[in-house]
Amino acid sequence: MIESVKKIVEPLARRVSLLVSRCSLNLINDSTQTQTAQAEFYEQEVHDDAEVWQQFGFTSMPPKGSEGIALFLGGERQNPLIISTEYKES
Repeated sequence: MIESVKKIVEPLARRVSLLVSRCSLNLINDSTQTQTAQAEFYEQEVHDDAEVWQQFGFTSMPPKGSEGIALFLGGERQNPLIISTEYKES
């Protein structure tokens, strides 16, 4: 019985664990209607056109090397939405 429940729950648990991720921003493009960035998540996982969402009425351009928090809707590791950024000066 427990194995049957695990078999059903494991794919859902995996998708939930993939919903939110940290990233590093490399290249920022501010020339489009919605700002985009090249974001690096895990080793070998780079997204070139990740949307950077900003609060209404505020706009900024994070410097190269900024960190971000991204959402992956549905737990699918495509089309990240970066909802927050921070630059930690060294």
